[in-house]
Amino acid sequence: MKDTDHLDASVAFNKEWRDALTAGAKALGLDAVESQTNFVLVGFPEEGPHDAASANQFLMKNGYIVRALPSLPHHLRISIGTAEQNRAILSLLTEFMNGSPE
Repeated sequence: MKDTDHLDASVAFNKEWRDALTAGAKALGLDAVESQTNFVLVGFPEEGPHDAASANQFLMKNGYIVRALPSLPHHLRISIGTAEQNRAILSLLTEFMNGSPE
């Protein structure tokens, strides 16, 4: 906590990527809940091939673990990761939403 430079950089990085993931999800037609946290809560269609469960399976198949929430079955909780991981999640979500989920 005494390393305020590191703390400030971490907070700025988290905000930058939280905003980018939120905007990316919204651009794909998904519901992304605005927050001040270290994750993005992304809502998926309740029916059809692009639901949260299918998205979760697709992301896991591609090496990314996000949190499915039993109390919010149409949402996934996506934590802010490294820049590389965040770009990959956005790319995979784009592939999932624009393609045929498998």
